[in-house]
Amino acid sequence: MEIKAIKINQDGNEFYIARIKARDLINIATIKMRKSYGSQQHKNYLDQVDEKVSNEIEKGAIWYLKDTKDNNEIQRKQSKERMKEIGDYISDPNSLFPNAIIINLRKKEETDFSATRETSWLEFDEKNSLLRFDEHKVVATVIDGQHRLGGFNYTKNKDYYLDNYELVVSIMIDLDIAVQAEMFSTINGKQRPVSKSVLYDLSELSESEYTELVTSHLIVKWFNVDFNSPLKDKIKMLGDGYGTISQSAFIDALSPLFSLKTRYSKNTRQFPIFYREYINKSYSEIMQKLFDYFTLFEKYFKNEWNYITVRKDDVRYILNKTTGITGLLIAYPVIYKSLLEEGEYDSQKLEIYIKRLKENHFDFSSDKYPGGSSSNQNKLADNLLETLFSKNEISELKERLVHAYPKIR
Repeated sequence: MEIKAIKINQDGNEFYIARIKARDLINIATIKMRKSYGSQQHKNYLDQVDEKVSNEIEKGAIWYLKDTKDNNEIQRKQSKERMKEIGDYISDPNSLFPNAIIINLRKKEETDFSATRETSWLEFDEKNSLLRFDEHKVVATVIDGQHRLGGFNYTKNKDYYLDNYELVVSIMIDLDIAVQAEMFSTINGKQRPVSKSVLYDLSELSESEYTELVTSHLIVKWFNVDFNSPLKDKIKMLGDGYGTISQSAFIDALSPLFSLKTRYSKNTRQFPIFYREYINKSYSEIMQKLFDYFTLFEKYFKNEWNYITVRKDDVRYILNKTTGITGLLIAYPVIYKSLLEEGEYDSQKLEIYIKRLKENHFDFSSDKYPGGSSSNQNKLADNLLETLFSKNEISELKERLVHAYPKIR
């Protein structure tokens, strides 16, 4: 295949801007989509790591979720309706796609492509501005533009447009999947169609193995797939499918527990209580404490925890939704601090606290906490703490938290 192209150099990174017929691009392209996994969908590979999963909390081996699953696919799910709209647009005599489709071109693995990034399979003729390669030996992953390309399936005269419609393409050469993911999330991160959960899911592909975001993402994923987890199948991975709280909402509530970037004021509600465990990579300790916390709410508030809307006139509960889970995590640092006796974590006292909430008939209904606003999440956290402690005790516990983390800024 020969296509007209020009070489671009940006800060030492080379790529090509080219024009290509729609059919030629479709012949070499593949559109990969991130997969959303629930516990049943994980079954095939969970069988292979059954021992790891059964001992997950004790071992803290959350990284198997990164290492054992081949999920290096960065595109979000295709929208058939969107592609139909684009197909109709392409069929219009005045249709234009002036912006480039971005692809990553690489040699097929079965042709023994070397990890040394050799590019003998690709030739650029600068004199004639031609990019040459064997279309049977390459694959082009679509980084951005999947719906535009898919729209050709829905044109009124498909063969005509495939053979006569030229597209502008930006051709990257053999980018690492993490770089592709970063590019995709940067391009699409501020556009409404891309779920924030998808962008968080892409953090798993980061070259940096241990970040607050990656750690939060993998802990959330573990809670959704482990068979003993009180949150199994309650999290909407990638922001869709079944579940009562989205992956992104859970991560947003969880990640401040690791971060020293919290700004303290009189109204500070979140503290990095797990910062030292995070730095020491003691994520099993983090998971164990959160596991205990959520499990006790499931035990004492079973109906509220497992609530699913059935009828409109039913009493509705928010405990397993964004307001509930976020509220629990906002309240947790103060509760956690009260459980530390001379540096030792008192798990028995935690059960006494949750049992006390039950005995006081704590109300998790949507009548009391309507909607998923931050004000309702904070209200829930405040009400939880005020049921367990006096105002003076809450103030004292928060002061102790501030002194425990002097680097909070």
